[in-house]
Amino acid sequence: MRTLFNQKLLYLIPTIFFIVLVFKIYFNYESTKQYTYDFAKKEAQVLALYSMSHRNYYQELYINNVLRLNEKTFLGLPAYSSSIISNIFSKNNILNIQVKSVSDRARNPINQADKLELKAIEYLKSHKDKKEYFDNSDEKVYQFARVLKIEKKCLSCHGKKEKAPLFIQKKYDRAYGYKLGEVRGIISIKLPKDKIDDYFIKYFAYSSLYDILMLLFIFVIVYFLTQKVKKVNTILEEEVNLKTSELKRTLMYDGLTNLPNRFSLIKDIDSENCEKTKHLAIINIDRFKDINDLYGFSFGDKLLKKIATILNKFKISDSCNVYK
Repeated sequence: MRTLFNQKLLYLIPTIFFIVLVFKIYFNYESTKQYTYDFAKKEAQVLALYSMSHRNYYQELYINNVLRLNEKTFLGLPAYSSSIISNIFSKNNILNIQVKSVSDRARNPINQADKLELKAIEYLKSHKDKKEYFDNSDEKVYQFARVLKIEKKCLSCHGKKEKAPLFIQKKYDRAYGYKLGEVRGIISIKLPKDKIDDYFIKYFAYSSLYDILMLLFIFVIVYFLTQKVKKVNTILEEEVNLKTSELKRTLMYDGLTNLPNRFSLIKDIDSENCEKTKHLAIINIDRFKDINDLYGFSFGDKLLKKIATILNKFKISDSCNVYK
């Protein structure tokens, strides 16, 4: 039973470790996907906030007449400059993230919303309480959008056409007639999935490799300890068997003469072998107490051993036994 248990344990340990390893890798994979999603969304939110701050700052410069709006200075307007800045930013950041202001009714064709961005604009128009939109259904990019609504300061250029600056009226025929609170467009942020996913896949691979090595290390230790325990159990079992044999011999044999004792005699008499041959000879040493008293117990012990040796030599057959 002990050997069977050890064998089963040795098979069970790698099975348990394999199940734990598979579960850990699966958990890491699911966690990595969630980390990727959360990172993309948080990164987009930060960039959108920065873009809004930049946009509002320059709009205030024009509204407060720090910069006078004319045919030359309008190049600094976020509606015009955002696409140019976005192209420079996309080329220089390692993740190729795109940030720009787009609209479904763009004055400048380069600011016209694409299919994913139009989907975001429609969502924000139909959910007026929402300020943000995030979608990961596309195979290539994560699409984030921050809504841009018409404020009072926007109506000078996007209200009635006749109230817009003259050079705006001459240059553009679109994007007039907006009302306060309407969705003008979005700050669109596209995060390439391949760039972001590659980063987190590397993290997942390193994490999984670390888990595999750690679990293998623990398995080796447990296996070593199991073998050690098995060896110790074997040694202890041998010691127990040896001590049991010694105890049994002490119980059934005389320690001085090494002859079977009275318990052995009773056992042999009760055994089946004695049913037909129940002959018993009793030999007594007369005045043995006097020998012990006169010559000492040491001499008496030597005498008992000598007599035991002589009697064993004169046994009639191997079936005869001498008992003390």
